[in-house]
Amino acid sequence: MVDDRLDVHVALRGVVPHLYLFGPRSAEPPGWVWPAVTWAQLEWQIAASCSAGE
Repeated sequence: MVDDRLDVHVALRGVVPHLYLFGPRSAEPPGWVWPAVTWAQLEWQIAASCSAGE
């Protein structure tokens, strides 16, 4: 699941297996999301999580 709002990720934590937090952040994101600032970075992270069998 890709979203730019951390509150959405908090609501879906434990329900959705892959949480990708998109966009620049003023604070360090929690360790249970995959943070991505660019679309290219997001694409790499999605591919990496699929390759890892997660």
